This record gives sequence, structure tokens and C-alpha cells, in this order.
Amino acid sequence: MTWSKFSGPGAVNFQNASSEDTTAIFSAPGDYVLRLTASDGNLESTKDLTVHSGVTPVQLINADINAPRAGSGSLSDGVVTVSGAGNDIYGSGDQFHFYYTEVTGDFDFRARLASKTISATGAHTALMARQSLTANSIHAAVSQEGTGSTYLMQRASTGGSTTINIGSAVTNTPPTWMRLARSGDSIRGYISDDGVTWTEKGPITPALPSTVLLGFAVSNSEASNSAALNVATFDSISGLRSGNVGAVVAAGPDQNITVLQAALTGSSTDDGQPNPPGVLSTRWTKISGPGTVDFTNANSLVTNVNFSMAGNYVLRLTADDGQVKTFDDIFITMPSAFGSWRTAKFGALAGDPSVSGPDADPNGNGLANLAEYALGTDPLAEGSGNVLRSEVENDRLKLSFTRDEAATDVTITVQASDALEGTWTDLARSVAGAPFAPLQAGISVQENGGGPVVDVVLVDAYAISDPAQPRRFLRVLVTED
Repeated sequence: MTWSKFSGPGAVNFQNASSEDTTAIFSAPGDYVLRLTASDGNLESTKDLTVHSGVTPVQLINADINAPRAGSGSLSDGVVTVSGAGNDIYGSGDQFHFYYTEVTGDFDFRARLASKTISATGAHTALMARQSLTANSIHAAVSQEGTGSTYLMQRASTGGSTTINIGSAVTNTPPTWMRLARSGDSIRGYISDDGVTWTEKGPITPALPSTVLLGFAVSNSEASNSAALNVATFDSISGLRSGNVGAVVAAGPDQNITVLQAALTGSSTDDGQPNPPGVLSTRWTKISGPGTVDFTNANSLVTNVNFSMAGNYVLRLTADDGQVKTFDDIFITMPSAFGSWRTAKFGALAGDPSVSGPDADPNGNGLANLAEYALGTDPLAEGSGNVLRSEVENDRLKLSFTRDEAATDVTITVQASDALEGTWTDLARSVAGAPFAPLQAGISVQENGGGPVVDVVLVDAYAISDPAQPRRFLRVLVTED
């Protein structure tokens, strides 16, 4: 099972294109058709989904051209149904039902004609661009007429004759894919059986203005008022842009930072629609990350943000014009203090866990890198040195060691036990670079030095000479937050 983009103005990035339930991010606003394809290795089936990304769904208008007997159009769940009477779309004047919207500039209008009910000469089901609602208007269209003749047609000037079969017709029946595309003054028609492989017709250059009426045209070639209406259904529709396009939002370039603060410089431009209210609001939010975030002003495009802890974050800038919400994400990469230490100490080998990982011991002194980091010692220096020093003072066990105040992402705990494999009791603890605090009565802990590496001296509460306490072990436990 696979999701893919079938049509649309920009790129589509699926979080997991092989999952039934996934998310999609669109690079540009507009109408998209996404396709879900299922295959068992022998047979394949597809289902299309129309998505309006960053635009309001198109609002289509019903119009009877040259007073046909009847006509109507509706849009529901991405499917357009148009019922129409009318003699023909031909000669110097047309009679049909039109279901349309206004579009300015270039367009790429696509739809699949899923079904129709009348197959006769003069019975059209078409994608049409038209100058006006008058019968003799300039137009260009891809139309299927009769039993299954699909072609590009035009009336190049107002009141002129209509030219059909431009570039020759393609013989097919519904479902038929149709496409009408404009680039500058040129219009091309495309016809397909599957919406993938297209037969191109044109180009043609009818004298259409910049703003055209673009939509669905249906006639039934009726010879009398008793003739049945031609009922056509279209799906997999894209390229009919609405009047309100959501704001273009930029959260700014991704950032690599080393402190718990970042400056955000977002931007947003909008078309001022809808009006009212004609007001655009913006807001920053956290999407993911290990800690909390605090925006100086979450509603301002330009602001500062503070992080409670190091890590990788995704922040989102959302713009809301009252109808359409658009957004852009920024990735904040902030290595942990331990990660920065690894880079400083190991350079090119910082990414090799066997050398720089928290449990590695590259100098073989019995202290893992995480302990070297927390205690402010050198992981590459030869020999163990006097990292942990113990002695008896006033009948009490005294433990001396160092602590690096810059190690803000670890917890250091001094523990005691009467057996190496017994239960260990926490005596004192330092969290996130803060000074040690005693956790048990009678524990004395002092720190000396101007930093960042300070000397720590802890004196145990138990007397060595106490016969009830024949053995006493102390250890320093370092854990990564």
C-alpha cells in the first residue's frame, strides 16, 4: 500500500508513504490529488483523495448559457455533479450549463470524467475556460462528445466559429481523464485513460483575458423539452484555485545552537483575504523536543525562545487569516552539554561510541567517559590519578573528589552501603551542575574552588569504630539526565 502525489502545484512529503494512516506536508498552496495504491502482487487498485492545502475550497457558481431548459451543479466530497440541457457547444453561439469559478493567470485544471448519461452529437461534458457568460464568448475546452470522442476545441474570437478536433480526437469512454492548462497566452489540452500517460493537443491561443471563467460545461443535445438531461460526474479534481490563498509563512532557517536560547525571525505575507476581517494572526508553538519552551512573545514573528534543557526541538510558526491556516517548521539542534564535551575532547571521533560514548573508557583508568565528564577529568590522559580519595578523619570516612559545574545534564550521587552487593543509600546529590546537598542526617558535604571544577569533600555520619557498623563502602554514581 503506497501513497503518492497524483497532481498539484507543489511537492508532497509523506511521513510514511507505506502506511494507511500518515501525514503529508505540501510545499505550495493549492489543490492536490493524492493517490492510495494497493497491490497484492497481481492486481492493483487505487483511490484518490482531493486535498485543499493552504487555500479555501473552491466556490463554484451555476450559470445557464443561452437559456437551456435546465441545469444544475454541485460539489460534495471532492466530486462534482453537473446536470445540463442545451443544444450544443458549437458554431458561433453555445447553449449549455456551466459550473465555474474565476481564475486569474496560468492554470492546470484536471479532472476525471467518471460518468455521463447522454452520448450523442452535441452532448458535451467538458473542462472549459471562457471569457464570459454570453453565448458567443471566446472559449477553450477539452470535451468528450457523442459516444466517446474527446478533443481540444476553441472559439478563438468573440462571435467566431468553433473549431473542434484540434490535433485530432481521442476515442475513449468514461472514465476519461481531462486536463486543460494555460501558460501565458498558450492553452493545451490533455487526454488520458489513467491520469498518468497523457496525449497532448495544441497549443492554441484564443484571445482570452487574464481572468477567465474556468469550470465544467455540460449539454445534452436536446431536440425537444422532453429530452433527458445529461448528468456528468467528475472527480480527482485539481487546479481550480479559490479566491483566498493562505499566508506564505517562513519560520526561518534551521539553527544549531549551544545555549538554551534562540532568536526566531519568522516572516509572513498574505493576500488580505477574507475581508472582513482582513487581519492575519501568527503564533509560535512547540511541536517536539525534550523540554519545555518559553517564547518571549509567541504571537510575534520576531521573538526569542528559551529552552528548559538541551536537545533537538521542532518549533512551528502558524499564520491564520480567519479561513486558512498555514505553517512552517524550524528545527533547533542543541547538543547536550555532554555532547559538546564529547566533541571538544574527541574531535573527529566524537561520533564513535566505542571511543566517546558515555560507557567507553579510552584511557583505561577505570572511569567511563560520563564519569570523567561529571568529575572534570581528562578522558584521554594516561593513568588514573587520585580521582576519588578516601581517608579516615575523626573516626569518620571522608571522600574527596572533583565536580565540573559545566556538567549540567548529569546527576551525581554519593551512596553508602555495608556490602558491595547490598542496598545503597543516597547520602548527597548534585543535580544539573548545582552544589551538592546532603540527603541524610549527620552528612557533611563541602565544596571549595572558583570553578568550573570544584573540590568536593563529604564526611560520612557513621563512626568507623562503631561495632554495629563493621564495614562501610562509599561510591559516586553518575547518571545522564
